[in-house]
Amino acid sequence: AGVARGKVIFCLPGSPNAVKLALELILPETGHIIKHVQGK
Repeated sequence: AGVARGKVIFCLPGSPNAVKLALELILPETGHIIKHVQGK
């Protein structure tokens, strides 16, 4: 994961089940991640 030009970037795995798991972990944290990137 990283930030480029103010946008959050995630690398997701190739397996459909692994993508599902990754999104289940990432999506609930989206609000916190955006605030962190914005410096709030």
